[in-house]
Amino acid sequence: MVDESEDFAKTFHVFSDWLHQFDDKNGVFVTVGDHELGVVMPRQLEIAGLAAEGESEETCFKKWVDVKATLEEITKSPVASSQDADYTDGLHQAMDLLGLKVESSLCRAKDGVKNLAQVLTVMQRLIVLRPNKNL
Repeated sequence: MVDESEDFAKTFHVFSDWLHQFDDKNGVFVTVGDHELGVVMPRQLEIAGLAAEGESEETCFKKWVDVKATLEEITKSPVASSQDADYTDGLHQAMDLLGLKVESSLCRAKDGVKNLAQVLTVMQRLIVLRPNKNL
């Protein structure tokens, strides 16, 4: 399946075209940790040769809501991430801290989104979610 997929550069251009149909400059991605958008995405853009084209300047990749950091701030409890030596799933741990029940497998993207939505719903009641500082 992966071998039959488009390469990253083409997929990124399709994604960018899709994203630009929305005029919402206030939209933001939500992650559990900074690694994916703070480290992996800039590196992948560079590897694919897209950073030179200005593709890395997409604002959606410059700010995001880090559920892990926000939750740590409001609960004063650490939330593990995939970068921690004693890794446990950060989303699962966030759900435990908020007293939420995992309704399905964390291994499936659709289920992960449902679980993240539960976390965001509770967190929104506790605080105002705000994006990280621009990188």
